[in-house]
Amino acid sequence: MIPLPSPKAAPRLTVIGDARKVLTFTVHVWKRHLSRDDLHGLHADHSLFQTHRTLNGCGRLFHERFLCEAVVDRTFCHPSIKRLPIHLDYQGRKLRGVMFFPAGGGRFPGILDVSSASGRCEERRAALMARHGFVTLALACFAYEDLPKMLKDVKDWCCIEAAIDWLSAHESVVPGGIGMLGCSLASVPMMNAAIANAKALSTICMNGCYMLLTDGKSGNIFGADRAQEAIDAIVPTGTHEIVNGKYTRKMGGKARISRPLLTHTHDNHILLMIGDDEISFNASDVVDDIIDQWHRSGKKNIHKMVIPGEGHLIEPPYTPLTATTGGGNNLLPADDWLRVRMPYLIAWGGRHRDHEENSVLAWNTVIDCFRKTLPAAHEFAKL
Repeated sequence: MIPLPSPKAAPRLTVIGDARKVLTFTVHVWKRHLSRDDLHGLHADHSLFQTHRTLNGCGRLFHERFLCEAVVDRTFCHPSIKRLPIHLDYQGRKLRGVMFFPAGGGRFPGILDVSSASGRCEERRAALMARHGFVTLALACFAYEDLPKMLKDVKDWCCIEAAIDWLSAHESVVPGGIGMLGCSLASVPMMNAAIANAKALSTICMNGCYMLLTDGKSGNIFGADRAQEAIDAIVPTGTHEIVNGKYTRKMGGKARISRPLLTHTHDNHILLMIGDDEISFNASDVVDDIIDQWHRSGKKNIHKMVIPGEGHLIEPPYTPLTATTGGGNNLLPADDWLRVRMPYLIAWGGRHRDHEENSVLAWNTVIDCFRKTLPAAHEFAKL
C-alpha cells in the first residue's frame, strides 16, 4: 500500500489512544502506474470528494479514474484481550500507560513496550503482543496525562527501571524477568535500563538512535544538561536538502562518540534490529559500534538483524509504509542544522516493494525472540 501524500506536516500512521479503534483504509486499483506528482493531484481530488461527497456529481471525475475500490479494516486488539489503563506511582516514579492481558488465566511472559520520541502511549504493538500470549505494558514517558509535555523536559528515565521492577513482580507475569521492546529514540534509555536492571532478560531495539551514550546512566540523554554531548555526537551526521519545496533532514554519517567499557555483571539477551534502507542515520555502523562495546566488555549475548527493504519506521504488519513524515525540531537539541523554524520532512527510508512481507518477517522475529528468551509457565496463546 502506498498512502496518498499529505500537504500538511503530520505524524506517521499510528493509533492514538485506545488500541481497540479500527483503522479503515480505502484501496483503489488504477489503470496504470502513478507517479508522485499524480498522487499529489489525486490527494487534492480525493479531499474534495470526501468533503463534498453528498453533493450531486461531486467526485464523479475522481471515481472515473480508478477501476475499483475496496474498504479494508485493520484491527489491533482482539475482543478476547483485556485492556487496563495504568496510573500509579512506584519507587517514586510515575508509571502511566495501558496494560494488555491475553485470554485465559494463569501467568504469562511479560513485555514492556516503551513509547518513542513521539511520546504519548502507543498501544497497538502491546495489544498485538497480548494476542500472542504476552502480558504487555505500553509505557508512556512524556506527552501523556500528567507526565512532562516535551521530551527535553523529562528529568530522567528511571520510570523504565521502575516499570521493569513493577511488571516483573506482577501477579499475571511469569517470575524471572521480562522483555523490553521499543524503537528509535526509546532504544537508548532502554539499553541503559537493560544495563542497570538484570530483570530485563531480553531487549529488542528497532532502529535505535544510538548516537548518544549507552553507559547505564538514567539521566535524560535528550535534556538540556546533556545537550552539548548530543550536539557533538549528532552534528557530524547531519545533512539537509530541499525536496518538493520543503526542508528535508537526513542523518547519514557516523556518530562521533566514545563507547566506554561496561561494568554490569549480567549478560542478558539483546537484539538490535535495523532496516537495510534506513536513511535517517547510519544505523549499521552505529549498531556495530554498540556490539563492539558489548564484546569488549565481555558481553556476548548481543545480536544484529537487518530487515530487507525496511526504513527507520518498522511498523506492525499490514500497515502502510511511511517513508517520510512532517516534523518539527522542538524535541531535539538545537544546532546549526536542526535550527529550522518551519515544517520540514523527515526522510526515514523504506521501499514499498515487498513491504508487507518484510514487516511480517520483522514481527515474527520479535515474537520468536521473546518466546525463546523469556520464561513461560505454559504453552503460548494461539493466533
